[in-house]
Amino acid sequence: MNRFIDGLQIEKWDGKEVRTFTEKLSSNDPLLALGFYELEEWGVWSRTDSPILVLPFFVSGLIELRMTTMGYGLNIDREITVSIGDASTKIMLSPNLRETSVILDITSSSRKVEFGNILALTIDDINDPRTMGIGISQLSIRRLSQEKKNWDGAPLFVDLANDKEDQLQFGGFNKREDWGIWSQTPECYIFLPYSVHGACEIQIFAQTFGRNKGREICLTLGNSQVRFIAEEEPKQYVFRFNTSEPSNLLIINGLAPESTSTDPRTLGIGIHRLQMTLPADAEPVAIHQTTTPQMMMQPKTKKKSARDTYTLKKRNEVYSALFSEESESYEWRDVVSAFVWNFRDDTDAVLIIKNSSASAASFFSELMFLFYRIGEIKCRIIAIHSLDPQFDNDAIISATQVYVHTDTSIAPEKVLREVQDQNKVSIVSTSDHGKYSGIATILITPNRRPKKIRGSLFGIEKELEYVLDWNQLVEALRTAHGLLGKKSK
Repeated sequence: MNRFIDGLQIEKWDGKEVRTFTEKLSSNDPLLALGFYELEEWGVWSRTDSPILVLPFFVSGLIELRMTTMGYGLNIDREITVSIGDASTKIMLSPNLRETSVILDITSSSRKVEFGNILALTIDDINDPRTMGIGISQLSIRRLSQEKKNWDGAPLFVDLANDKEDQLQFGGFNKREDWGIWSQTPECYIFLPYSVHGACEIQIFAQTFGRNKGREICLTLGNSQVRFIAEEEPKQYVFRFNTSEPSNLLIINGLAPESTSTDPRTLGIGIHRLQMTLPADAEPVAIHQTTTPQMMMQPKTKKKSARDTYTLKKRNEVYSALFSEESESYEWRDVVSAFVWNFRDDTDAVLIIKNSSASAASFFSELMFLFYRIGEIKCRIIAIHSLDPQFDNDAIISATQVYVHTDTSIAPEKVLREVQDQNKVSIVSTSDHGKYSGIATILITPNRRPKKIRGSLFGIEKELEYVLDWNQLVEALRTAHGLLGKKSK
């Protein structure tokens, strides 16, 4: 058989494009199927316990193989082997056609896709004499990036909801969706566009499916490894790596993918977006060149212009909000988005937002993602992070004309008193309107919703909480803008 295969014509494939082959009767590009029966309208059944599909070209290196397969008889829910050259992996056969993605690292080039551990048997109570095992409808192959270009420390931000985003490659994942991508296999791979050597911080906004909730998941980059407990709800995870082995391959393992009765895909972890930055305390890495060495993250010097100088001027309308972030609420995002909704094109509108949450990385990452989704704006937003909820509050209030207070803001008594004493406008989200009434106070009635309690099921209301009404906030900011106009006359 090898002599027969060696005598077949060989095509050239550079690996840059995805090659897809359809094993159907109407296909124009079916693969040579050895140990299989004739092609049918849906695909083809195997005949022997070790069938082979012959590619029109040789493959080597790190490749992703996507196959739409199913099992027959005793092969259903059976683990079989898939091999190309010296690389081998395992897949589970389902009773219906299901797409499976596998990664193979091939060091000995080959053109044969070989299947093993198949039971080529007939079934007594079925009137079909064929010894069927695995059914194949489609196969596609692509070479995965092993990018050797060194990362210079410049921030990388990838939003997978953007269908034009192609900086990342994925192995062991299902197809991209309009929100992001689901993993498919117990071990899956994200290929970064740069090779990382040294310290980096990777933030992933992700969620898990089914029994993966509460599992310990492992992430590996080079020879650096971190572990975390996965949660079902979408959440921002921040990971710190420090690898002495340059690598662009981020490996995720420890998953337990599963499917449902309505979705035959196996799902593990869902990735919405990814960000990679140089940690604030990391030492810059020298890039050796034929000329003078430069340092990563070292900005190019340029002549300062008037546009480069940012100051608060008398004509500016300054709004502020100070958050303690003691809960898991993200009301600060509502304040930012409502502000932009009103003042996107107003160059004189300024929002100072201060957050005292424990994670500065999460705060700024979420803020950058919000800006990314909003697009170009002319108003200005000054973001401050401090673990001290009282730090610089007096200076912020003195520069403020409109203060916004919500349920997750810092303790209101002192701040709101200073706002009122200085005859400034305040916007307050409160259920007790009598407590904060005033001529220059715009009141918002918050909404009530069940509070999410860890471990409780949906629909069980154990506790209610107040949440900011975004629509009322938008209107309140517009009203405050009108009050400032009257004061200036």
